[in-house]
Amino acid sequence: MGSQAHDVAKRSDHYKTLALRDFISREYQRIEQIAEFGSVSKGTVYKAVKEGQLPVKKYTARLFRVRTVDALKWLGIDFSEDTQ
Repeated sequence: MGSQAHDVAKRSDHYKTLALRDFISREYQRIEQIAEFGSVSKGTVYKAVKEGQLPVKKYTARLFRVRTVDALKWLGIDFSEDTQ
């Protein structure tokens, strides 16, 4: 890998780390946040909620949030306290 390509890959990893830190800094996530972070469509996330694959905390009929740990688990990201 050339020096320039290595620098680009290194920056990409840095931004992914920053995105993860930002994501895990909140206890709950909105559907849009999960979709953006996981690079999936909002429809995919809504479908997972509807099918019971992704548990939600309902505040009202139209307002709900997903716990960050549940979102990470659903996205297949192993994150535990000892990896921080």
